Amino acid sequence: RNWESSLLDFSNFDLVFGHFPIERYRGNPNQYHYVTLMRDPIERIVSHYFYAKNRPQENVDQRKLKNSYQKEISLDEMDIVDFAKFKDVKIMYQKYLNNFQPSDFQLVGFTDHYDQFLLKLRDLLEIEVDTSMHARKGTKQAITPKQERQLQRILKDSVEYYEDFRRYWLP
Repeated sequence: RNWESSLLDFSNFDLVFGHFPIERYRGNPNQYHYVTLMRDPIERIVSHYFYAKNRPQENVDQRKLKNSYQKEISLDEMDIVDFAKFKDVKIMYQKYLNNFQPSDFQLVGFTDHYDQFLLKLRDLLEIEVDTSMHARKGTKQAITPKQERQLQRILKDSVEYYEDFRRYWLP
């Protein structure tokens, strides 16, 4: 998505959102205001893994899969612990947020405080937001305690980065 988005000119828009790295908007702090919603890194990676694993095979064109791990997961040839070891997976927040600091954002929300985030976003943008949207439920129950401990070790840097944001943004 980032490559496709890099071909677009967003200069005429007041609001840009989506799943792509933030670096194209780094620059004049008066020009851009950053908002992000973060999910616990363990929950995020579990969700990512099971999304790839449970995708209906008829919707997956194996020839077009960009990442080898997607194919291996969909064919049940890779477990979640090995998936977490991929560099792009292991440092997802650092990659997407380009190592921004918590203070670089005008608003940071967390999925376990989703209602609070929606209210703050509404106030910040001075618009109505669809409050019928809901946060996803946790997914940690889909892994064993041993896998969770392994993921905590592998994702240590991402967990610390996420926790820095929580300490800064949550009262």
